[in-house]
Amino acid sequence: YTRQEYLKSVYELNGGFLFLGIIIGIVFLTGTILITYYKQMSEGYEDRDKYQVMKKVGLSDRLIKKTSSSQVVWMFFAPLIVASIHCLVASKIIFELLHMFAITKYMQYGIYFIAVTLVFVIVYFIIFKLTSRAYYRIVQ
Repeated sequence: YTRQEYLKSVYELNGGFLFLGIIIGIVFLTGTILITYYKQMSEGYEDRDKYQVMKKVGLSDRLIKKTSSSQVVWMFFAPLIVASIHCLVASKIIFELLHMFAITKYMQYGIYFIAVTLVFVIVYFIIFKLTSRAYYRIVQ
């Protein structure tokens, strides 16, 4: 092999894995969004009667919104926390697998892990804001 042929084969291999990773990530993220949105909306329709009873009893809208916020926050961020813990526990195995693809420094892996986690948290937060707004409209 010449150096150019070697680099071309490495780029082809990494490009293929990057493409697969992006496609699989989009598919799983879309599934997560749809499942979460459907769950929130169905819970909103189920909880509507309960919140109407709370209004009739005399609870303020602020207290009702605070109660529903805690439910929505737990529904969204508990899976995110559990997934992060699972990734941290599996990080040694993942690092060893990535070692085959020339990621040899643990700090490099850590930076990638944190970057991907932050992107996922940002996307998840956006989904949280959109679905919680729709949930509150249904409940009220």
